[in-house]
Amino acid sequence: MRNNIFLKTKTYYSLGVVNLFLVSFYRFQLKSKWFKYTLPVSQPIVGSFFSGGLIPNTDIKYPKDASLLLEGKVRYFSHQLFDVGSPPNWY
Repeated sequence: MRNNIFLKTKTYYSLGVVNLFLVSFYRFQLKSKWFKYTLPVSQPIVGSFFSGGLIPNTDIKYPKDASLLLEGKVRYFSHQLFDVGSPPNWY
């Protein structure tokens, strides 16, 4: 019994006062159903989650970049072209 109390005291000391307070406060919130009242479960989102255009329509040259890939040139960082060969010689 005495050894058990010593181990608990040693563990509490190593965890720290702030951590013990935060854990006990969290357990109090769970038992008092604090989260049920502050974060109520609502109805799920119906329909399209992403609506509207978040990215403006820009003129992106995907077919041009695809033809460059077939020629063995890869675009890095959106503006630099590097010749890696076709098929790429990675080694």
